[in-house]
Amino acid sequence: MTIRIATVKLIELISDLKPTTHPDLEGGATNGILLHTARGYGFPGDPGQTDILAGTSTNRLAVGHTYVECYGQMTQPMLWPLAKAVNVCNTFRAATKDNKDHQLHIRYDGHIVQVEEDPDLFGEGDKIEFTGGDLSKFPRGLWAVLRDDRAWEPDGYLKAAPMPRTDLPGPAVAAFATVAKAHGGVIETYRFHQRRAILVQIGDRYRGALTPASWPDEKTPQAGRSPGGDVYEAELPPEEERPTVDPSSLIEQAADLVVIAGFGSPSQLQRKLRVGFARAATLLDELELLGVVGPADGTKSRTVLVRPDELGGVLLKIRKKAAVTDPRPLVTNLVTDLVTGVVDGALAEEEEEPADA
Repeated sequence: MTIRIATVKLIELISDLKPTTHPDLEGGATNGILLHTARGYGFPGDPGQTDILAGTSTNRLAVGHTYVECYGQMTQPMLWPLAKAVNVCNTFRAATKDNKDHQLHIRYDGHIVQVEEDPDLFGEGDKIEFTGGDLSKFPRGLWAVLRDDRAWEPDGYLKAAPMPRTDLPGPAVAAFATVAKAHGGVIETYRFHQRRAILVQIGDRYRGALTPASWPDEKTPQAGRSPGGDVYEAELPPEEERPTVDPSSLIEQAADLVVIAGFGSPSQLQRKLRVGFARAATLLDELELLGVVGPADGTKSRTVLVRPDELGGVLLKIRKKAAVTDPRPLVTNLVTDLVTGVVDGALAEEEEEPADA
């Protein structure tokens, strides 16, 4: 199925969702932007429902969700890896400078995503193709968080009255985010009234205050209001049942990590498994012998050669290789047999001596 969308709108959608996308490959499925179509309201000049392209992203600390107008519907969601989404923006952004109405066609067959522009008079147009991410690994509970389902009773009544809305200027919030990032801390906020300053603490020493935006008294938001933006939940495929990993086996844990993440590196295993660099490198070498990752290539991450749905077979292979007979019982049995043979031989000789006499 194909949809058509204004290039500026697609770039706007991706740009808004990029900050809440996990920034590197270790994020797995969250290192991508989930896109799907729906029908919705809320566009100027269009009182009825219209086709929309909705997007959701998360870095596991924050969630972003927004949507733009498009034309057409797709039969299933798409997961665009962050690097591919950024590449699409960079490739087609120049075309919007001379033509604000520039449009793109997006196709998805369940595996390959195609993004292409309308061909020009000579039948030529730029086209990008890439493999979509694994939808089964994308978090399921994000839309419930955005709707705050836990705050509502099944009959539609609030379980508890919410606090009044507080409007904060973006630059003020960004300033404290910069400080918190520099010091590796969290932003503690202390709120007393929707129109009074919010006190801020970062770390042990940094103090600050956020000044909310002000409104005329008759426009002051009242308690009980919730965000007005709609939430469009994607219909994701069933989650694949992950095979059980033995927590006492480092090699099984390493295989699980690299296969799910889609890459393997010593630093990754060091952080996740709490091992030294040498042990992490050895684990990757073992995974290479098992056919799980490719050979080392300088400082680059190793290529993963198996898919997530093949992880069960990998774990079974590891366990078969480890299922070697413990040599200690074997030695014990040999000693026992040897001693028994000597004793039996001595007894036999003793029984034969009287006959010789």
